[in-house]
Formats: sequence, C-alpha cells, structure tokens
Amino acid sequence: MNLATHEDPVELLAALGAPDAFRAWAARRADLETVWASCPRVDWLLALALKAGVERRRVVAAALTCLELAPPRAGSDALELARRWTEREAEGATCWAAGFRASTVAPRLTDRRDALRLRAAAALAFACDDQTDAAYYARRGHVVEAAGLAAASVAPEAAAAMAECVRAAISLRALRRALSATLRITLAPPPPPPAPIGLWASRAAPME
Repeated sequence: MNLATHEDPVELLAALGAPDAFRAWAARRADLETVWASCPRVDWLLALALKAGVERRRVVAAALTCLELAPPRAGSDALELARRWTEREAEGATCWAAGFRASTVAPRLTDRRDALRLRAAAALAFACDDQTDAAYYARRGHVVEAAGLAAASVAPEAAAAMAECVRAAISLRALRRALSATLRITLAPPPPPPAPIGLWASRAAPME
C-alpha cells in the first residue's frame, strides 16, 4: 500500500499514530476524504491535522473557532491572547502565563461546564508554542485537549458545529498538502552507512 496516496484511512492513521478508537471508526470509511468530511469528533480532527503536519498556528486558530462557540464565563484573557498569537501579535510566554492563571482558577469553579471551558482556554494558551519541536508538540497535544474539553462542555449539536468549524478552517486540500510533506520525511529510506575509515578501512582492504 502506497501511503503517499493517503487513501487507506486505517493504514494512514496507523502510520500517524492515531488512537485505536479513531482507527476503528475510520475502518468503516472508504477514504481520507470521507474521514475528514464525516468525523464527528473535533479532537480527532485536530489530532489528525497536527499529526499530518498542518502548521501549528493554523491548527490553534482552528481550535480557537471551536472554543469561541463556548467561551468561559469566568474572566480570562487566554482566548484573546491565543488569537493574537495566531496572528503573531503575542509571544508564547505571554499566552502560557494566561494559561497558568486560567488553570489555577478552573478547579475552584462549581459549575462543571464553566470549569471545562476555562480548562479548555488554558490548554489552548499552552498550545501557543512556536519553540518546541514538532514531534514533542504533537505528543503533548494541548490543542487537542483544548478542543476535547470544549466539546465536553456543550450539547452534541454544538460539538458537531465545532467539528464543522475545524473543517472550515483547515480544508482537505491543506490537510493533503501537509500529509504529502510529512510522509515524505517519515517514509524516506535511511541514509547508507558511512564508508569504513581508519583502522577498519585498512583491515577491510583487499590483500595484494
């Protein structure tokens, strides 16, 4: 199977390290286009975009459109700072400080939905990081956590609307383009071993 075609969803998700539940759901879909168009979970969509290599500011911006459907009622500047980070108007450290403030307040809230939404805002602020390498950034998954928390705070219809927000912000074409670059790197053959040098080279030389 040629992963460069991106059409076998189970093989593709396995190569990207997607969770078993996502792969089991995708096994009943014909191709990547169907997966992307019909996936009901916003956290799965964002995880796929992140693993595919979509630029992280774009992924954070997509998540932000979801969280704006269910903003925390408790005062927090985390979402506004995240928006500014996606526009290169705020530093990651500033966003992280807002995230720590929000994560400190969230456990004190008595309303479950408000607590979830404030935790989501904190997680999104922590996702505003342009210094961490791509593999570690994807593994931490702050942006995926943010969307999952936000979706858990709303009714199923609103959670479905969040998934549509992600598809509007990240097109299938953009996802495919990122995948092409990521898979070229992931599946590239390892370089040949270096030629023997020094003592080993002399020992390997043919006898005269």
